[in-house]
Amino acid sequence: MSILTRIILVVFAILMTIVTVGAIRAEKKKAKYKVIVYVLIFAVFFTASSLFWTTDIAYDTETITHLEFGLPIPFAVQNLSFYNPPFPYPMGVDISGHSPRGVFMRENFIFSIIINFIFAIVIWRLVSSLISRRSNR
Repeated sequence: MSILTRIILVVFAILMTIVTVGAIRAEKKKAKYKVIVYVLIFAVFFTASSLFWTTDIAYDTETITHLEFGLPIPFAVQNLSFYNPPFPYPMGVDISGHSPRGVFMRENFIFSIIINFIFAIVIWRLVSSLISRRSNR
């Protein structure tokens, strides 16, 4: 993982932490719409950051031309055939600009945001109900 990728992941982690703190503060003020906005922002940051921490395995020279990245649904495809790694080799997204044949699938990105948003809302409701039960004791 390159230094630039690590810096981007740290920035995403800091932004997700700030958003989470904002959602906790909004929850305490009983501002449910603000919580939903914060969780949506968290889902967008999580989905965008998944591009940098997901990998795809190149098994041979054919599969290295179609590597998919993103979570839960791959939304970026790159041709990394200019690399010559030993096979099989786990590869991450290339942000150096060497891959001119990358494809970004906007529909899959939006669908991934929706899935991550729903998942984050469910987790948020579970955690907030556990915290409220614990504080009521």
